[in-house]
Amino acid sequence: MSKEEPIPQKERVPFKEKVAFAMGGIGVGIQQSADNGIMTPIFVLGVGISPVWMSAKAVIERIYDAFTDIFMGWLSDNTRTKWGRRRPYMLLGAILMGLAMPLMFFFDRDWSVPAVTVWMIICGLILTTTYTIYNIPRNALFLELTPNSNERTNVAVIGAYLGMSVQFLVAWMWKLTQLPIFADELGNVDMLNGARWINLLLAGVIILFGLMPVFFCKERYYHQASGQKKESLLASMKLTFKNKPFLFLVMTGLFYVLGLNIKWGLDFYTKVYYIFDGDQEAAATLAGIQGTGQIFLSLAGVRFFQWLSAVRGKRFALNVAVSMVAIGSASTLFLYIPSLPYLSMIPICI
Repeated sequence: MSKEEPIPQKERVPFKEKVAFAMGGIGVGIQQSADNGIMTPIFVLGVGISPVWMSAKAVIERIYDAFTDIFMGWLSDNTRTKWGRRRPYMLLGAILMGLAMPLMFFFDRDWSVPAVTVWMIICGLILTTTYTIYNIPRNALFLELTPNSNERTNVAVIGAYLGMSVQFLVAWMWKLTQLPIFADELGNVDMLNGARWINLLLAGVIILFGLMPVFFCKERYYHQASGQKKESLLASMKLTFKNKPFLFLVMTGLFYVLGLNIKWGLDFYTKVYYIFDGDQEAAATLAGIQGTGQIFLSLAGVRFFQWLSAVRGKRFALNVAVSMVAIGSASTLFLYIPSLPYLSMIPICI
């Protein structure tokens, strides 16, 4: 059992900077959660796009993202400005990400399904690009806020707490598009109209919160980095692939995210078509209740894993977390029962 060492004063991050950095994660969280929260319901149920094309969109974006992430990381590392090498891109990325968020839903209603599909994929690539411009420098800034790993954990914990607001918003996003104020002239549910207005609101939230770390966080070690020799993209990639511990962490994250995204991607269809037999309103309500319940469990989980990480080490805490996710995922085989729909909340909340 290990004991967490005191954090030297010079390695501490001021509380306002911790909060500002965490607020930047709110915008990132909204963009990351948009697919299952609102895009899939609108395009599959509202427009009639095949789930096959929704999956194709996700695959295209991930392949594209694999190359743009590398390039953006290299570009940010080799940038030298009087404002630093991270924040200028974060400034640009926050604004562009907010502007791109509602774009996907502003297509002509008279377009054919194939035309809307093409529009959706193009807008998805645009949104992915803006996300990369913002989030890759932000992740690099996180590592540069302090050299102390325990203090970085404290920064991440505040981010996790504030991220609960994103979880609540995303949980009810689909249900909000069904509100009567968004109905058409005949009083019918108009989810597309609701999605447009909600995403215009989200655009403002993304820009506002995304700019917080730009203006309130410091690049503490930029004076050292500014004197470093610039590396070519190829040299940077070679150096990365020689770092075995880093590659192990990347592969761990890859398989974790892959499994989680597959589970989340199927969860929408399972709830709508299997548990509720096509009842969109009932499925949307369950999604909202489920997401709200997750908030309270997540708040307790963040505190628990912060404690566990301090007393038993980060590796042990990671193993426990991954094991819990695996158990929760496996339990869907037994807890997705149409006659008892609310049992399906349990696997998601583990």
